[in-house]
This record gives sequence, C-alpha cells and structure tokens, in this order.
Amino acid sequence: MTVIIFLLYQSYFSDKQILERRSKDDKLDSRGRDLLDLCISNQIRILNGRVLGDTFGGLTCYTPNGASTVDYVLVMESIQNQILYTRICNFIPTLSDCHCLLEWSLSAKYCLKTDCDSVKTHKMSPGFIWSDDSPALFQDALFTAEIQQRLDKFLKLEPIDSQNAIDSASLELTDIIITAANISLKRRKAQTGRGLNTKSGLTVILHICEKNLFSYGKIYSRFPRDPAVKGHYYKLQRLYTKARKHKYREYKQSLLKQIETLHEENPKQYWQLIDELQGKEKDDKSALVAPFDWLNRFKNLTEPKD
Repeated sequence: MTVIIFLLYQSYFSDKQILERRSKDDKLDSRGRDLLDLCISNQIRILNGRVLGDTFGGLTCYTPNGASTVDYVLVMESIQNQILYTRICNFIPTLSDCHCLLEWSLSAKYCLKTDCDSVKTHKMSPGFIWSDDSPALFQDALFTAEIQQRLDKFLKLEPIDSQNAIDSASLELTDIIITAANISLKRRKAQTGRGLNTKSGLTVILHICEKNLFSYGKIYSRFPRDPAVKGHYYKLQRLYTKARKHKYREYKQSLLKQIETLHEENPKQYWQLIDELQGKEKDDKSALVAPFDWLNRFKNLTEPKD
C-alpha cells in the first residue's frame, strides 16, 4: 500500500500551480492522511491556508482538550481560480459548541430560464381593516376631488386593444382603489414574530451570561493555547449552560400552568397558544399557486377541445 501511494505522489499530474498550504495546526493523524489521499486521487484542493482571507490556515475547532483544524473547504481543481476568498470566522459559542463558521465566495455566471418569463406579476395590495363603517368611509373617499379627477381621466383612456394597454389600465385602476383605501381605511400592523429569547423566557441575567460568553469567545479564538484564557472561557460556558437550563425549565412550567388554566377559562386563547407551540401560522403561504400556473390554467380553459 505504501508503494502504491508513493507512486501516486510521483506520477500525479497537476495542471495548476498552487500555493503551498499553511496551517496553524501542525499535527497530522490517520484521518488527515486519508483526507489528503482522497484529495490527491480526485484532484480536490483544500482552500484552508491557501486562499486570500485565510493565508495562514487558522484554527477551526476549540474544545477543552485543545484547538485544532478539522473543518475544511474543498473544491475541485478546475474551479479553484474562481474562488474569490475563504475566511474562518471568529469562534461564536452560541452558534456551535466547538466549531467555527467557514465562509467562502465563488465567482459564477448563470442564467435561470423559466416558463413564465413573459408573465408580469404585480405586488399584492396591503391589508386593510374592514369594519361596519368602512363601506361609507370608502365611498366618501371615492367622491373626493382627487379620486374623481383620476376616475374621469381613466374613463377617457384610449380604446384598450392590446395586452400592454390592458396591463396599464389594470395598474391605474388598482392604484386608484388603493389610494382611496389609504385615505379612508386603517391598515393592518405588521405582526412581529416572537423571538427566541422571549419564547424561551430568557432573563437579563441570562442575557449577560450570553454576552460575556460571546465576547470572551473572540478572545479565546485569538489565544487558544493560553491556559488562563481557556479556563476562564469554559467557566463562562458552564455558567451560561446552567442558567439556560434553569430558565428553560421555568419556561416549560409556566407553559403547563397556562395550558391548565386557559383550557377552561379562555378556550380561544388556549388554542392560540397551542398553534404557536406547534409553529402554525395564520396565513399559510405554502399552498399558494404560482402566477404562471394560474395563467396556464385559464389559457387551457379557453382553448378549443379536440
């Protein structure tokens, strides 16, 4: 096996001149050798420590046993010249337990071709609150001088005998209706989703622990071999984990109490809470039909059948 690998190294043909790879992790184990053999046999290149943005081969994994490089960006040799940069981001404790985020950019040229290139879509009208007084208010808005002037101009348009004329007239009429609605009706406020911190019941103390851990993670990524920095970081991590688990238990207990009380006292709010816990949204857009599907559907209805 050793002879075969040696011959592979000697007879390997590289069609591109590449820089020698650098790495702050100077240890090579059996898995590292297997990875190198895989790259050599398939003309795959490791970007870590070789491309602009990570020319020194930074460390990517931080554990209590030490820091090392175990995360790599691999590309085929044929597209290596299209790589713009590679960067190892700072260690973020709340993103991963021990791994850093690897970021890279690829220069590419592509063109998406679809069947609905000729279909023109328009933005949906904003949502308005419709109440018992809305019809009268909307009619009053239609009789204002501005709206009446635009309606008279719309009625005097030239004969609509082309698709472009139909689209222009439709947009103008829609804009008139929306303008009248903005004058007379109230719009719905954008619903802001409940963030993770609110849902999990995080308090100010937990926010402080998270902030300290995040800030010290940057220091740890700069000095991974300093025993004092390493010990203090994992002390902060233990404190944060303990506080997070405690608050999460409190959050679950408060949910159970709400479910028990709301089931009898307020069924509507009870089912709203159940929907929130299940991740259901009021306006489910997953079943919406694409515009070109509507267009093809109605086109097929008007075509003569055989």
